[in-house]
Amino acid sequence: MCILLPCPDPTTPGVWWRDDASWVLYDTTSAQRILSAAAAGSRRVELGRIVSAVHTNGATYFVDLTNMRQVNASSWQGRDIKIVEENAAPNTPPPNTPPRMLTVHYKDDTGELRKYDLHVGDAILRSLVTGSVGN
Repeated sequence: MCILLPCPDPTTPGVWWRDDASWVLYDTTSAQRILSAAAAGSRRVELGRIVSAVHTNGATYFVDLTNMRQVNASSWQGRDIKIVEENAAPNTPPPNTPPRMLTVHYKDDTGELRKYDLHVGDAILRSLVTGSVGN
């Protein structure tokens, strides 16, 4: 299970991927590769091996442009990506929409990270906080 901490959507132009607690700007080479593939109508673009704090020896990633997801080619864990264009209108929620503070995820049988239904996620978080199940 992965709990994403709340963070605002990026507003600075660029190509971003969603980490657990924030949006992270792709490096120039990866961003250009993603933008070029999207402009060409590709459904997928290979990012190759990327070294990070979690994957110190690197992990191989691709971007699913149909679903706007960065995917680890070994674990199949996916993360949202966003392309913020130069003159993009700000992404504002409809009026009277309460902010979503946490999103609870689980890995399905294929290893893909999926969001729990809002009510199920709230029940899980409530159980974690109160120590009770089913209330």
